[in-house]
Amino acid sequence: MEKHTASRVKNRQTMQTTSTGGHDSPDTKPRHEMIAEAAYYLAEKRGFVPGQELEDWRDAESRIDQFTTGGGVAH
Repeated sequence: MEKHTASRVKNRQTMQTTSTGGHDSPDTKPRHEMIAEAAYYLAEKRGFVPGQELEDWRDAESRIDQFTTGGGVAH
């Protein structure tokens, strides 16, 4: 049982490191959720026209990162 728990902890740490491009992060899920929500609203704002999903995601990611690092409110 102890081995299984240690394996889970190691897998979670690996997933967190991988999902942040190798940067340590206490928990990437809230950031990911914020980016997903912001990307949704950006897509909604432009009428959900297909083909711009990656741009929406990158713009949302930039805005969330600015906001969470104290760079001010992203518009």
